[in-house]
Amino acid sequence: METIEGKLNVERNTYSIANVKIGGLSGENPTAMIGTIFYDGHKIVNDPLRGEFDKTRAEALIKRTEEVAERTGNPMILDVVFDTPEAMETYIDFVSTTTDAPFLIDSANSSTLVDAVKYVSQTGLGDRAIYNSINWKTTQQEIDTLKESKVKTGIIFAFNPTNPTIEGRLDMLRGSNEKKGLVNIAQETGMEKILVDTCSLATPDIGPAVKAALQVKNEFGYPAGCYSGYMIDPWAKGRQLEKRIIDECVAAGLAYPAAFNIDFILYGPIELAPHAHYTASLFNAFTAYTSRQYGTRQSPNHPLSKIFKS
Repeated sequence: METIEGKLNVERNTYSIANVKIGGLSGENPTAMIGTIFYDGHKIVNDPLRGEFDKTRAEALIKRTEEVAERTGNPMILDVVFDTPEAMETYIDFVSTTTDAPFLIDSANSSTLVDAVKYVSQTGLGDRAIYNSINWKTTQQEIDTLKESKVKTGIIFAFNPTNPTIEGRLDMLRGSNEKKGLVNIAQETGMEKILVDTCSLATPDIGPAVKAALQVKNEFGYPAGCYSGYMIDPWAKGRQLEKRIIDECVAAGLAYPAAFNIDFILYGPIELAPHAHYTASLFNAFTAYTSRQYGTRQSPNHPLSKIFKS
């Protein structure tokens, strides 16, 4: 099949995660935008250990993100970060009743992440939860818990601590004779919907991360994305640029992966939703309009129809 990218090596997987469709051919589905809430240092959080936060401000941030998602056609996913089981339950309860959007369960603490898998399975939220992530530090306890859970969507974090290059990221997915690859580990957990985060580590590393994501799509067919997040803002401010120029740089940097039709972008703090969604929608529309000449049809409510009314 001829596409905007030429002939495909493998079929491109398309997943429906709750109300969000992700993956597929370039120009078919819009880039899903993932904003982080309750992150370390988030001003709406009063006590990160107990999960105490300003519910009014949190709801306003979520509703504003829903609004920009509706206006642009780029669906929203929330990255819910927590440090303790107590905070995890409070945050997930709040997010799941405030919005219908899918959400990442995200913690630096492996045992707390295991508790989150059990909690969303018990509360009927397994179909909306996205495990973040399968990575080089994933424990056997995590694997066993996921096998028995109702969480069937997960992110592979393709960071290679010994070789942080494009090829090093791919090697982490493939594995070797000596070491099991992250794709095999994800499959072992029973994951039915696998997403791959090709992990940008610094501002210029967004470029290699995007290239790695394109290769992931071409080799494995999995939807792929990366973090474009909060690295642009300190870079721009460090050069003492005018605020207007800083805002423009942040918006362009956040949405840069969308120019290559990457399937999802972790754009960082949820406060940046308008910057990320609007710029990504433009890039998506440009790609979609081109892809029509190759016979690719867009999903309903694609940015091409939302922002250009075509």
